[in-house]
Amino acid sequence: MIEIPTIIENDRDVLKALDEVKKKISNALALYLGNFGPEGPTTLLAEKFDGPVMVVAAAEDTGRISSMDGDAYADC
Repeated sequence: MIEIPTIIENDRDVLKALDEVKKKISNALALYLGNFGPEGPTTLLAEKFDGPVMVVAAAEDTGRISSMDGDAYADC
């Protein structure tokens, strides 16, 4: 596992993070979505990455597996 130092908060961070990933010679990408993170720029990174991408989302600890209070977790 390789961790990159850039935190993606806006569109400018996407290209910086993508460059860091390419320099590390990564062939797969796992993205962590924090509970209040910007999903738009993170989605752009996933779209621009040339390989498989796994997105992991955080959810509040409500004692339930899913909730309707706007967590990053979505019922499928």
